[in-house]
Amino acid sequence: MQRQSRIVSMAALVSLLVFISTTAWAADAVKSTPPVPVAPQLKTPTTLNPPSTLKIEGQTPVRPATPGIPVKPAEVKGIPSTMRIQPDLVITNIKIEPANPTTYDTIKFSAEVTNTGVALAPASTVAVFIGGETYPVTFNQPPIGPNATKVVVRELKIDKVGGYQVKFVADADSVVAESNEGNNTGKRTFRVIKGIPPSAVGAAGLDVSNPARDIPRMTIVFQIGEANMSTYSSPGNSNFVFYLRPTKSVDTATVEESAIQVHLKYYNNGALQDEQTLSGHFGSKGPTLMRWESDQTPYGGNCTSTTTCYCEINLTLQDTILSQEGVPLDGDGDGQPGGDYQHQFFRGMYHP
Repeated sequence: MQRQSRIVSMAALVSLLVFISTTAWAADAVKSTPPVPVAPQLKTPTTLNPPSTLKIEGQTPVRPATPGIPVKPAEVKGIPSTMRIQPDLVITNIKIEPANPTTYDTIKFSAEVTNTGVALAPASTVAVFIGGETYPVTFNQPPIGPNATKVVVRELKIDKVGGYQVKFVADADSVVAESNEGNNTGKRTFRVIKGIPPSAVGAAGLDVSNPARDIPRMTIVFQIGEANMSTYSSPGNSNFVFYLRPTKSVDTATVEESAIQVHLKYYNNGALQDEQTLSGHFGSKGPTLMRWESDQTPYGGNCTSTTTCYCEINLTLQDTILSQEGVPLDGDGDGQPGGDYQHQFFRGMYHP
C-alpha cells in the first residue's frame, strides 16, 4: 500500500513538471512571433465642387483654371496691338501700264494687297481712286491668310491730257481689325499725254505692234513724257531740282533759261502764306534729259518742316523749245506742234 502511494506521487510530480515546461515554451513562442499589422481605416471622401473655368474675354473657354488663382480678363485688353494675333493689310507694288499712257490707251492700274499679319484677314473691300474721283470703284476682297497676296486690277481710259494720281485703299469699309490701321493706303502719280488715233497710226504705216507705242507718238509729236522733282536740304544748302524727259531729242540751242518758269506757293494750315517765282538754271539741257536746278531757297526745307505746311510748285516749259528736227514742243498735248507744257508738284508731309 505504501509502495503504491509512492508511485502515484511520482506520477503526479512528472505531470506537474511537464505542464510547467509546456507553459514556459508557449510563452516564449508568443514573445518571438511578430505582430500582425492592422489595416488603416479609410476616411469617408468629401464631395469636391467643380473647378472654375478659365475665361478670356471674347474667346471660348479652353481649359479649367487652378482653383484659388484669380483670372483678370481686363489684362488681355492691355496687350499692345503689335503683340495681338491679328491680320495687317498693306498695299504694295502699284503698277501703271503702259508706263506713259496716252489719251487713246486703256490704262491698267494694279496693286498687291498683302496680309503681313499673323492671322487670317476676313473678306473686305478695296477702293481705287483715280484723279479727282470723290467716289471710288470698289472691289470685293476675299479672305487673305498670313503672308498671302491678292492682286486688284482696274482699267480706265482717260481722254484728257494732264497729271493724275491713282490711290488704292485696303479694307475700305474698315471691317478688319488689324494690328496696324495706318498702312492701308498706297498711291502713285502719272501723266497722260495726247495720243494718236489708231486709224492715223495705221495710215502712216507706223509700227503699231510696239507695246509702249513710243514710235507713233515720237514720230508725229514732240512732247514731255516724264517729269520728276527732287529736293536737297542740308545746312546751308537747300534747293529744288526738276527732271524733264522729252519724247524726242531736243535742239539744245533752244533750251534757254527763259524757256522755263517755276512758281512756288507756301501753305500752312490750309492757308496761303507766301508765293514766289524761283530763279535757277539748266544743269543739263539734253538732248534726252533736261535738268533744271533752283537757286538756294529756304522752301527747299520749309515745305516739310511741320505736318501742317506744304508747297505747291507750278512748272511751265515754253514751246520755244524745238526737237532736233525743228518741231516745236507740243506742251499742251493736243497732238499739234506748239503749246506750253505745265506740270504741278506738291512737297510736304500732307497735301491735297
